Amino acid sequence: LLALGATPDHSTETSRRLALGVSLDHSMWTDKDWDAIKCTCPGDIARRFDARLPALERNNVAIGVQNHYGTMIGSAVGLAHLLDGYDPKQVCAVLDMGHCAVDGEPVAMAVDIARPHMNGLVNFKSACHLRANGPELEAEYAVHWTTHDHGGYNWRALVTELQRTGVAGTFCMPAEYSQQAGKHGQRMGDDVLPFLARDLAHLKALIAEIYA
Repeated sequence: LLALGATPDHSTETSRRLALGVSLDHSMWTDKDWDAIKCTCPGDIARRFDARLPALERNNVAIGVQNHYGTMIGSAVGLAHLLDGYDPKQVCAVLDMGHCAVDGEPVAMAVDIARPHMNGLVNFKSACHLRANGPELEAEYAVHWTTHDHGGYNWRALVTELQRTGVAGTFCMPAEYSQQAGKHGQRMGDDVLPFLARDLAHLKALIAEIYA
C-alpha cells in the first residue's frame, strides 16, 4: 500500500486526515510468500514482532497490521487479540472496515475494539458478497470490491465514529475495485480513476462536514 499526501488545494484540516493510495497487485507476491503468510500462526507473528522491537524504537517507526478477510485475521477483534500487549507506537492496528464488513463486524464495534491499538491510519474501501453462480445451483458467493455506496458498511457511520472517539491521523484510500461482476481480478491503472474520484469526493465531503 502506498499512501500519498492530499493535494495542496485541500484545507489544512482535510489534508492532515486524507491520503490517497494505490492497491498493489497480488502478482507481486509468489505462491511461496502467500503460503508462508497463511500458515503463520499468531505466536509466530508475535515472535517476529518482538525481534524487531529494538529497531522500531531506535528508528521511531511502527509496524502497521491491517485486518484481511478469509484465512487471515479479518476483524478488529482479531487484531486486538494479535496486538494485545504491544505499544501502538511500535506495532499498531490499521483498521479496514471493508474487511470487517465482509467478516460481519459492525462499524461502532470495530472502532471501539481497534481504537486502543491504532496509531493514526485508517483504510477506506468497500466490499460486498455477490452470488458467484446461478440460482439453480447450491449458492456460492465471492467478495466484490466496490464503491462506497455499494459496500457492506456506511462511510458516514465510520467517519462519525472515528470523530466521536477522537481518532485523528490519515484516512487512506487503497483504490481497490474488482473487475465487472463475473470477471476475475482487480481493476488496475487508470481503470480505477472514475471509481476513486467518486469515493474521494464523498470522503472529502464527510470529513469537511463531520470534522468541522
